[in-house]
Amino acid sequence: MSGRWLLVAVAGALAYLLVDGHPESWLSGLPWRPLSLMLAVLGGIVAWVAWPNAPRAVGVIPAGANMGAMNCPPTRPAEIGPAGITPATRSHLALTVLLGLLLLTLAKVVVGWLALPSGLPGWYFDNSRFQGDFERSTDFLGEPWTRREREFDFGGDEFPTYFLNDVQRFNFYGAEAERRRNLPFSVRWDGILYAPADGTYQLWLTASGPATLRLDEKQVAGVDSDGRDTASVSLQLSRGSHPIRVLYARRPPRSPDLKLEWDASGRRQKVEVPYLFPSNVTPEQWARDRTLLAVSRGLDALFLALAGVGLLGLIGVATRRALREPAARWPLAERAMLGVWLAAIFLSASVPRLDRVDKVTLLGGGQDWLTHESFARDILINGPLMTLGKPLGEGRTFYAQPFYPYALAAMHALTGEDQFGVLALQVLGSGVAGVLLYFLARRLFGTAAALATFGLFVPLWAWHLEWVAYRLISEAIYFVILPALLLVLVRCLDERWRRDFVLAGLLLGLAIVTRGPTLLYVPFVGAILWWGLRRAGLTRAAVMGQLAALLLACALVVGLVPLRNAIVAGQPALLASSGGVNLQKLHRPTNGVKLSMAQDRWFAPYVQDAPTRETIEFALQDPGGYLKASGLLAAYTLGYGAAVEESQITVWPELIFFNLLYFGAILVLCRARSLRAGLLHAFISIHFATMVIFVPYDYDNRLVLPMYLPIVVFGGYALSEAAARLLERLRPTAVARTVALEPPVS
Repeated sequence: MSGRWLLVAVAGALAYLLVDGHPESWLSGLPWRPLSLMLAVLGGIVAWVAWPNAPRAVGVIPAGANMGAMNCPPTRPAEIGPAGITPATRSHLALTVLLGLLLLTLAKVVVGWLALPSGLPGWYFDNSRFQGDFERSTDFLGEPWTRREREFDFGGDEFPTYFLNDVQRFNFYGAEAERRRNLPFSVRWDGILYAPADGTYQLWLTASGPATLRLDEKQVAGVDSDGRDTASVSLQLSRGSHPIRVLYARRPPRSPDLKLEWDASGRRQKVEVPYLFPSNVTPEQWARDRTLLAVSRGLDALFLALAGVGLLGLIGVATRRALREPAARWPLAERAMLGVWLAAIFLSASVPRLDRVDKVTLLGGGQDWLTHESFARDILINGPLMTLGKPLGEGRTFYAQPFYPYALAAMHALTGEDQFGVLALQVLGSGVAGVLLYFLARRLFGTAAALATFGLFVPLWAWHLEWVAYRLISEAIYFVILPALLLVLVRCLDERWRRDFVLAGLLLGLAIVTRGPTLLYVPFVGAILWWGLRRAGLTRAAVMGQLAALLLACALVVGLVPLRNAIVAGQPALLASSGGVNLQKLHRPTNGVKLSMAQDRWFAPYVQDAPTRETIEFALQDPGGYLKASGLLAAYTLGYGAAVEESQITVWPELIFFNLLYFGAILVLCRARSLRAGLLHAFISIHFATMVIFVPYDYDNRLVLPMYLPIVVFGGYALSEAAARLLERLRPTAVARTVALEPPVS
């Protein structure tokens, strides 16, 4: 199967995972549960490792090489398949696979359309009195209730009260943070309990606090205890639907707890699907739905078998090709190494946390993660403008960096309302950053430097990036966007395909709306690309055309920020309004500085933000004090944690080591000073200056860390060159020793 056909097959497989099937099947559609998520991620990794027609390894462009000769795309290697299988046969096999996926997807859609909506509707309230507007759930958008519950077995963090992560209503600080663990809520569930046969049923209602059970319009059980208590009742039920209502209110400081059980199958078990529905179900409908469930699970089994056979076939073809073509062995081994890395970190982030599926994690008040989670929920529930309940024109401009809440909303839409899938994807993304850095180092300095870079990245990830990936903060995705941007920018210089410039513009725009100071990087990108393309022999018109494509794509992304701010707040602000606060946070004015004078300065009418005006005033009145504060921030950025009083770390020796390798590479290695490497140097310089001007201390050193991603590329290059030169020196010595030990020829 060619790369193009395989791409279509992968798209078909993703379509099967995305469309809705029977709600009780294994692969039920969106949001993805752990099985679907793991299948998509691990299957995608295997497909990437064994992808046919993979580009050959890209080394360093020799000095003086004619970059203009690389205008045309490189010729792809001939496709090689198993012996005896002609291209026509492979095409027929590919069409068979695609047709099979299409039929499975269509059958799944039909089964999902015919299946009964299962689960008991519940209306959740943010008080213990069942009053006010009911809360909304991002998993059940458009439905006239909060959720449809699949079972009645809720402990302290198992109540799906995700709405409590609301920065506008429950943003408690300090000692009040304990209140967030004891916030009141109440729930009313109304729907249908389906009895599978005529007979006598025993029901048990267990709760901590007040709870009541009504069945067939009659209250049959109730509990109201300071602790945990159970009430039981025996009822005669006929086969079919019975209206059921369950009420529960949490009253602090009681810990929430609720369970409803019965003996429908002859043993005590929790009440759950397939016996809970939002409306009446006849015995015939219930029996048909059980048949549809069996069909749906059969389709899932066929899909899993087809996906497994397809992935094994890919692995077999790639292995056979590597055995027949020596040139294909290292690219396969290279991708296999990186694929194992990605699979390992994804499994380490997901398997130990399977117990957190469908459980609530209450986020701390006053923290960025609570803000981002609240914004993401608003985006999913109320739309992309993120109005936060305000009328258009009366809302706020973006306070924090704009893009991350949208990325977080997309991850929630894909994996569900809990944080299991979100955190697993963010940790996977932090691993993808290492893969991108590997290919960036390989393109700039060769395979040996790429291996050394990856060797440096692993401890950087373990000591610094991983903990960030487990937090809902913007660096979790900036770690992916940044190395992808740098890699594509270098490709723009090397290969000059128009699509690379468009992709670079999109990534540059995403980087800017993820971390606003990246906007300062744009002039350097333009200057370096202009110089490099002109040196490669391109005309002014050609260079201007390529840069125009890049800048237009970037502007289309960045322009969404002032457009949204103009619609929501009436102000087309380009940057997040939190910049002034960060500008002033660790540039504290010294004694004698009169900040009130900032109101009368010439720049006051042009600088609306008060913290920014005061910081400028501090620099004007006491430049020495301002430079001293900036020097401390510079030391902190370079790894000396004690330079900032808020830091609990005295020094980061690994960051200092990376910096030494970086400066050593610049001083000693000429390729580290090349124009292509200048794209990385420019970002490092801009980020360092940003850290000195703004505040690098916010949740430890997470704001500093993006700078070290390109730094480890130079560190890997320095280590690989040092090792190579050491081997060159040792090799003649070893040869000389061998010659000396040989007996003289008589």
